[in-house]
Amino acid sequence: MNCSTFNKYLKDYMEDKVFMEVKNSMDEHLKTCSNCKNIYDKEMEIDKIFHSVLVGDNISFKSSRVNIISQIDKNRYSKNPLVKLKYSLIRNRFKLMSTLAAAMFVFIIIHGNVLSKLMEKPIVSVASNEMNKDKVNEVKSEPKSEITNKKLSKEEVKQDKVMDYKSLVNELGTMNKAYENTYVPEFKISSRLQNKKYDYPSSWKASPSKKFSVLLDGKGEMLDAEGSTGIIQGALEEGTATIVVKDNKLNQYRDINIVNKNTQNSPLYLEWVDDDNLLVVVGLGHGTVVRGGNLYLLNVNTGNATLVYQTANDKEQVATVKKLDKSLELNLAVYEDDNFEKLHVEKKNITFDLITFEDMAKSSMPTGIGIIDLSSAINERDYNTAKALFLEDYDAYYKSTLGELKDIDSMKINKLIKIDNFAQAKLEAYKISEVITYCAEIEYNLQPRYQGPLKQGVNYQKIIIVKTSDENKWRIADIFTSPQS
Repeated sequence: MNCSTFNKYLKDYMEDKVFMEVKNSMDEHLKTCSNCKNIYDKEMEIDKIFHSVLVGDNISFKSSRVNIISQIDKNRYSKNPLVKLKYSLIRNRFKLMSTLAAAMFVFIIIHGNVLSKLMEKPIVSVASNEMNKDKVNEVKSEPKSEITNKKLSKEEVKQDKVMDYKSLVNELGTMNKAYENTYVPEFKISSRLQNKKYDYPSSWKASPSKKFSVLLDGKGEMLDAEGSTGIIQGALEEGTATIVVKDNKLNQYRDINIVNKNTQNSPLYLEWVDDDNLLVVVGLGHGTVVRGGNLYLLNVNTGNATLVYQTANDKEQVATVKKLDKSLELNLAVYEDDNFEKLHVEKKNITFDLITFEDMAKSSMPTGIGIIDLSSAINERDYNTAKALFLEDYDAYYKSTLGELKDIDSMKINKLIKIDNFAQAKLEAYKISEVITYCAEIEYNLQPRYQGPLKQGVNYQKIIIVKTSDENKWRIADIFTSPQS
């Protein structure tokens, strides 16, 4: 760890709000860097002084963030203005000290002039006070001004409105119902003999670390992600194709086929996300108007798949996809007429920021993010804390999406993918300061008595987390188990 990183996380480190891995790295850095040790000692001394003046909590902080949450005095979130002021002073003590020091310096310089001006003021008599009272009474008796009687504008009414987050949660749930019956292909994995002949294969595509390679057998070369000529001409061969995965180290092969139940769907295009996951365009295997379909994420080890992008209608098809740093570039084949005769190609970028379990272990995730706290609380059997992480009452609004929390033995987040916020228009009507939408790959271990929508093992879920103000921590506004095979 370098000095810049140490200073970045110093305040959280002092309050024990960093992940254990970061804490250990900062502990080691303190042992070797005298400059950072000096800064740390000074900050701790300042912190000690403020705590001695502004005693507030008597909280015994421990290493677990979940334990910290359970020991926080709920009064600190009271609407009482005095309570808010008290905790605001504690939270901003570093800025406050600098401000007080500057104010004292200015006061020392000019206090002589201020006092002299005060001495020059005439003494107000009792009679004068009585006259002022009469004036106040006169003002009170006057009719209301035009400003008082003026109707509030729509914008003023909106700002003054008390936010009903129950309505927001219900609206998000209604939006999810549109995806409940979305088609997600079922994939079957089988071993493949090394000398098995290919019917009409594409070129091999290597995974990011070159651990695996993949090709599409049965459709010929895949469309060019960089151009539009092939998409417009329709270069794909007729028929359904097989995904062939090769383990380059072990020299072993496997076939992945779509289990077609009364359908003729086929993988049409492949793009690696990492060594375990492929982006797969799936559409009809036959037909002259087929250029693509919808986009799915496929785990090549388990065969699990989930929807990534669904086109707006039959006239729009995902033809190719290219993974960029934190987004996906889609080439969409868009038909311009009802007879599917004329088409053009449109490019579209969607957010796709993959965060793996290893990234989370390195503390690259924001501290206190709702979904990570939920996992920690469930794994520590702290169900009250887990329920408190939701924007509204868990039993009333979220139990149908996760089930009884005490029937979940463990919750492990394998991957989080930051995606576009599809509910932005809904959220703009509420006082939401920040919002993040994730597609999550989460592994659940469920008790035999569990009753709910989750299945044993890996589940793909869409999760929306929000902040209602800068002071509030992240809350889970919506969690939805996506259609998956």
